[in-house]
Amino acid sequence: MKRCSAEERQAAIRLSNEIGTKAASARLGINYGTLSTWRSNEKKYGDPAYSKPRKRPEPSRSIDEEIDILIEEAVKQGLERDYSLFNTGDSTVTPAAMQATRNRLRAFPDVCLRAQEAEGAEVAVLAFEIRTIKDALTGISDDPYYQIVPDLYFHGLTNRQVSLLADCDMSSIWWNERRLLGELAFWIYGVAAWWRNPPIAPDTLLHSMLLAK
Repeated sequence: MKRCSAEERQAAIRLSNEIGTKAASARLGINYGTLSTWRSNEKKYGDPAYSKPRKRPEPSRSIDEEIDILIEEAVKQGLERDYSLFNTGDSTVTPAAMQATRNRLRAFPDVCLRAQEAEGAEVAVLAFEIRTIKDALTGISDDPYYQIVPDLYFHGLTNRQVSLLADCDMSSIWWNERRLLGELAFWIYGVAAWWRNPPIAPDTLLHSMLLAK
């Protein structure tokens, strides 16, 4: 579909005022509904191309409350997710650290679930994991794109759904997700996530007890 300039939209509206919307639509090859919308927007807002901005509502819960609710939901029903992997590196964070960070975020709901029934040494390991992830999320919570992380990894939304909620394109979601994952990797692993260090396999960045089924 042809994208009309502001001048073309105004000309189409003027013609529709002279000969009618239906006739102008047929003459110019513009969809009748589209031309009607331009006329309505011009009348209400003074701009045919006006589009009401979509804004994400302000978070109603703190990070602590969100994590507590996540744990409660996991205890009640468990979580099943269809996750995809991004086989990309980062200019600062190693691919291994990025992948390990993704793995820990994806596993976090199950870790919360397991923590409710754990015994012995596993209790301390799982509690430490919950605190580590929680502190890392708190560390990036002031970022304007923070909500991408819980939406993708905890709430089960797709990149497309997140882009609609955030009112931005898919490439922005992808880029900011990777950027935030890089920041989380530094919060979780410190200098172990840095490119200058020797390559580290993702599984070596996880405690063996967390890898156990």
